[in-house]
Amino acid sequence: PRSIAVDYERNRMIIGDADRLQLVTVDLATGVRGTFSDNSAVRRDEGIPEGLLIDEDNDRMFMTGLVDDLIYEVDLETGVRTDFSTNTDPAGEPLWNDPVELIAHPVKADTLLVFDDFNIIELNLLDRTRRLLTGQVDPDQGVLLREGRGGVYLEAENSILVPDDSSLRQILAVSLDENNEGFRTIFSNETTYI
Repeated sequence: PRSIAVDYERNRMIIGDADRLQLVTVDLATGVRGTFSDNSAVRRDEGIPEGLLIDEDNDRMFMTGLVDDLIYEVDLETGVRTDFSTNTDPAGEPLWNDPVELIAHPVKADTLLVFDDFNIIELNLLDRTRRLLTGQVDPDQGVLLREGRGGVYLEAENSILVPDDSSLRQILAVSLDENNEGFRTIFSNETTYI
């Protein structure tokens, strides 16, 4: 399993199976498994299910397609995947590279934060436009970000804590503050270990 999401409405987990390129469900009451969305719905063999995020209000799930640089929309009833945002879309700037994780933007409604190897990109769900929140291309944004894998919102700091999955072994705080948006600082690293 590469990723997991909980569909509370249907009392099930949805798991991204990278080996079979499919989504599997696990019933939370019985533990019974089933295939929810197989790769035949994708029409390609590169849609490795990675980051999963359920949008219960709209009965859909978003999924990153590792390798093919896609964000899929998955119908929670049928499991059918459709391309939601690709690097070839007219609104597909800035480009992302191997998006691995998604979270709902904690401050901006109708916006996802997409994590790829070196960037965090905002994706507007209404018009599908993108905006770079923070990335390696901008050295003025603080400490280096490499392989950020999702994050959690720290309301007191108005920041997202992002585990840096590289050999740097640190957790970064990415500011959402209007005057300092996208700036990265070290929240925790090996020197803060007790």
